[in-house]
Amino acid sequence: MAQFDGKAVLVTGAGSGIGAAIAALFVERGARVLIVDRDAVGGGAVQRDLATQGEVALFTGDISDPDTCDRAVAEACTRFGRLDILVNNAGGGRLVPTETLSNADWREMQAGNMDTAFFMSRAALQPMLAQGAGAIVNIASVHGHVGLARHVAYGAAKGAVANMTRAMAVEFAARGIRINMVSPGVIRTPAFDKEVGAANEQPFAALHPIGRIGTPREVAQAVCFLASDEAGFITGTNLMVDGGFTAQ
Repeated sequence: MAQFDGKAVLVTGAGSGIGAAIAALFVERGARVLIVDRDAVGGGAVQRDLATQGEVALFTGDISDPDTCDRAVAEACTRFGRLDILVNNAGGGRLVPTETLSNADWREMQAGNMDTAFFMSRAALQPMLAQGAGAIVNIASVHGHVGLARHVAYGAAKGAVANMTRAMAVEFAARGIRINMVSPGVIRTPAFDKEVGAANEQPFAALHPIGRIGTPREVAQAVCFLASDEAGFITGTNLMVDGGFTAQ
């Protein structure tokens, strides 16, 4: 099991769901973690919960703004003296029929998924290049690899994240920085519970050959592997955490 004793980690969208699970697992394994989320209440609750286990700080802001990303990375470097790992988890999407998809909805999903990952990665590359080492893990989605009805905006954004991961991995491989992605299937998060609920879960579970939906911790375990030295010869790859969804 990979350990991260003393490593400095920044996790975006860590105020709930998958991001909170990622932050928690890094803390369990010895990392110092900066939680980044635009929700000060949710982010604060996660920070307080994890602070009993290790060194955890909170940065609040909208990372679709590049200046906010620069400040978040600067905060991590000030607090921890370096930045070893970035996890671009922030994002989300909605089911919207393409013919009624508004300009605002389109831009919101690109900004919340694609822009956030690029701006945060660009900011994090500065200290990582100075160190000569680093790891970035992007949370993509099955939606970025297959076509699903009413998900054109979200699918386009996550598809962009997937190809951005590959392009950046090639660009920075020889400079000590590994860049990979994890693509989850349907995951039981607070957002899923709010929008769908356990009573209506079975149709989503049936999409996965394994017969159920996933958990945030299962995504976190994949992230930690790709960020660890155990994955030292892995860059530019995509790890599907989807219960066989895309194998069909």
